[in-house]
Amino acid sequence: MHELSIAMSIVEIVEEQAKLAGIDKVHEVELDIGKGSGVVIEALKFSLDEAVRSSVMEQSVIKINEIPSKLRCTSCGHEFEPEDIITPCPACGHLFSDVLQGSEMKVRKIVY
Repeated sequence: MHELSIAMSIVEIVEEQAKLAGIDKVHEVELDIGKGSGVVIEALKFSLDEAVRSSVMEQSVIKINEIPSKLRCTSCGHEFEPEDIITPCPACGHLFSDVLQGSEMKVRKIVY
């Protein structure tokens, strides 16, 4: 389960930022997780419950924004949300597209 290592990395990022700010308690953390990132949100939530123990995030509210995937066809330029991992362009049927959004994993906001 790679979600546990992602959760641990999130805690490390937040702890590092809190230390730089001279803070020992974080009230809220907001995350952006793309649908195309391969992260299972429920597994990440479970992993975060364990990873935050004895950290500055232990009492934090954790908000997760699930960012929809968006692709642009490399042939016709049509932008669309994929239905599956491999989704042909609904406009022209071309199989290759550029990812515009949906693969991100980032800490959007930390509230002290």
